[in-house]
Amino acid sequence: RAGHLRGYGYEYMEFLARYGDWKFEYIPCTKWQECNEKLQSGLIDVLPAMPGDYRTLQNVTRTDHVIGRYPMKLVTHDGKIISQMRIGTIPSNAPLPSLPKVAANEGFSYELVNFSTFYDMEEAFQHRELDGYISPMLEPNKEINVASIFDRQSYRLLVRTDRTDLLAAMNIAMDEMLMDQPNIRNRLNDKYLRTGGFPLILNHQEKEYLVQKKVLKTAIFLKNKPYAYKGADNKIHGVIPRLIQQISDDLNIEIEIIDTTSPEETKQLIKNGQIDFVADCICDFSWANDMNMVPTQAYLQLDYVPVTRRGNNVEDNFKIVACAPDLLYTKNFIFPTYPSENRIYAENLQDCFKIVNEGGADVLYAPRSEVPYMIEETNSYNLEVASESDFSDELSLGVYTGSDSRLWRILNKEVNHLDTSKIHNSVNGEINAPSHFSLQWLIYHYPLRAMAIFLLIAAIIAAASWYRIRLRRRHTSQIHHLAYTDSRYNLPNVLYLRKEAQKILQQETESDFDSDLNHYIVHFATVDNNERHLKYDQILRSEQLKSMAEKLKSQDWVEIVSTGEEIGSLTCFCKAESNAAISKLALGAIHEYGYIVTKDSRIWIQIKAGICRVEGNDLTQIIGNAKIACDAATEEVLTFSTKLQEDLNFEEQVEANMETALKDGEFQAWYQSEYDLKTHNVVGLEVFVRWQSSKLGFLLPNKFMPIFERNGFIISVDYFILEEVCKFQRSRLDEKAQIKPISVNQSNLHLTEEHYIEKVKSIFKKYKLPRGIIKLEFSETAFEDLIQHKQIERITGILNALQKIGFSVTIDNFGKGYLSYNLLNQISIDEMKIDRGLIDSSVSSSRMKEILSSIITLGKKLKMRVACEGIESQEQEELLKNLGCEYGQGFLHSESAPLS
Repeated sequence: RAGHLRGYGYEYMEFLARYGDWKFEYIPCTKWQECNEKLQSGLIDVLPAMPGDYRTLQNVTRTDHVIGRYPMKLVTHDGKIISQMRIGTIPSNAPLPSLPKVAANEGFSYELVNFSTFYDMEEAFQHRELDGYISPMLEPNKEINVASIFDRQSYRLLVRTDRTDLLAAMNIAMDEMLMDQPNIRNRLNDKYLRTGGFPLILNHQEKEYLVQKKVLKTAIFLKNKPYAYKGADNKIHGVIPRLIQQISDDLNIEIEIIDTTSPEETKQLIKNGQIDFVADCICDFSWANDMNMVPTQAYLQLDYVPVTRRGNNVEDNFKIVACAPDLLYTKNFIFPTYPSENRIYAENLQDCFKIVNEGGADVLYAPRSEVPYMIEETNSYNLEVASESDFSDELSLGVYTGSDSRLWRILNKEVNHLDTSKIHNSVNGEINAPSHFSLQWLIYHYPLRAMAIFLLIAAIIAAASWYRIRLRRRHTSQIHHLAYTDSRYNLPNVLYLRKEAQKILQQETESDFDSDLNHYIVHFATVDNNERHLKYDQILRSEQLKSMAEKLKSQDWVEIVSTGEEIGSLTCFCKAESNAAISKLALGAIHEYGYIVTKDSRIWIQIKAGICRVEGNDLTQIIGNAKIACDAATEEVLTFSTKLQEDLNFEEQVEANMETALKDGEFQAWYQSEYDLKTHNVVGLEVFVRWQSSKLGFLLPNKFMPIFERNGFIISVDYFILEEVCKFQRSRLDEKAQIKPISVNQSNLHLTEEHYIEKVKSIFKKYKLPRGIIKLEFSETAFEDLIQHKQIERITGILNALQKIGFSVTIDNFGKGYLSYNLLNQISIDEMKIDRGLIDSSVSSSRMKEILSSIITLGKKLKMRVACEGIESQEQEELLKNLGCEYGQGFLHSESAPLS
């Protein structure tokens, strides 16, 4: 990432800098010619990792030691070789002595095309001007489409010939570094190049072998978790079977696992040549040779850790070791380390665990990953494991010595191809898999927790009576505090309110307490208005809630105050004479306490209150009813009532039946005419939706549309009605009947809906309608949030797209004040429908009449068709005509009705 260098060459140079007491500055170059020029000019002192024949550069010499060696790669399209190939190469990169041999073995002829830069060569390859190209394989774990590798090249440091002092210093520094870190190249190679695996590149003969072989047979020595074990399905699971499956997938050949019952049987199979390879051969040539195997390079390291009885000193008490004599690590490590008199032999590793657990020996050695399973399998929970390993073995694939030599080369390449991180993840995944749970398992894996529990029990039993009582009281107090306190505000919670309120009610019942006052639950909640609340710090709002709670507690009518279950709410147990009285008190509290106090001012927060009278003992239900009233409140205070519950039940029924209703065609399109105010001729129609429900009866829009707006179902209904209108207009066109434009209402939700334009366009095009016979109406309220969020470009794009499709666009309920003049200037509107509220006000108010006149004039000057809806009286109609309005709609001349 920017500003952070890493990689094989960079890390090598930084280590080297410490030995030469240098600080390197890295100068970027794009071409080797540019590098040489900067080297010759003195802009750079040393050129690291020069590929190919350095003698092609003038006046340079190289260091004694190699930074790294990398093969050349032949990259082809899809990694395939064709008979005649044009191959790109950069002559200064490296000589290619083995290319003719590779071509002969793979059966192709070639023509070399020389390039000066890799980028030009790669571009030609991408344009299919080349069949392949040759370059150094510098990132083997990222390579693709490599058909062959050959001719390993040495990379060294170059300095100018006249810089003999620098060359000598570089050689000395590199020599000292290799004395201290002789494995630096291997370590960097593993860190940067092998992680993720090398590409799997098989030659023609190796591919031919796999095709002929068809099936490979293998067996497994390590029949212990997590490496290989039989599951409940009687199949072999574990790390090694996963590895075998990976090899099978990579080589595209079936590999059959021969299920053996013992290591001896596995040995016999490999010695007799009945299997092709062993999947978990120890990488020890002498041992493998005795069993007719040749190991590949290793793919996994087994770290052996000492396992002892608990409390046994790791340093001093390893006198007697339990071991299985047939295991290779016993011969390689235990025999040289422990004299014969200090050894106790067991038949297998499981018995070694039992011997040490029972005290028959002091120590055993086992692979770290196997230890947890061995302890559980043998119930040896008296054992513990050292954190560091004492020695290790490497696992490789053991190939039968009598097999085709190509198999050993193929499997070596496959091991090199394996992603070692995935192998380690596989081991960790097996280790972290759920284990069988028991008390012994718990004590072994969590000894400190188990010990803490036992000590706590013992302390309680042994403690003096007074101390136990004191401890119990303290714990009870803490538990009470946790159970009945809201940690967000450090105030009592609803659980506390229910408990204390229940006590009050029970005391009044038992004492026959008679009072004119009734009990109420009052639920206060801040209105969820993010645009407003996010302006204030959360701490300030929390302090405001706590301040309000303290002030409410001081009031005579408030008996208990607690936080609500949701953020930013309070629930109170109160008393008052009547519903009206408690509503007045709650409203007063909102006005008196509903503000945030800052350094210089008060900032009012919008708060609502829901009230429910306490009748009966189900306080949980009563608190829930108060919250329902609060959520449903459109004003500041609302009392829960049977009507409110009925409305909620009705809303649930609506939502339960709406999907089926749409599917069954229960929604109907009703139409109301729009007329010319002077002639009373019908000039258009507006469609409204009605619901003839089989479950709920006939419903007007005010019963169900607000619910659909909240849950989003209105979008589906809108599309249904739009398609019904388009279908109707299409039928009128086909009948050559008179066509009137029809207005279809669109929910505000469409303006934020994905793919809205594509959907309405699809419907419009489906019926092949001419332009202008469908009007889409958007309420002026649709533009409030869009303006606040600066989405003017988005709304402009949507309205313009609708007009381009062929729709006319109408702004309904115009005059409510949500549409800014700035947006009115930028969007294209075909028609405005003036809100009926302006007409009602204008009849009795001369000032409103002037406002209405100005709106009509504004609409005309903006070349919009101006109409007014909701005309219900002759007086309203005359007023509109006098003010210059041309079109109207309302119950005065037409009610909505279905098509006859």
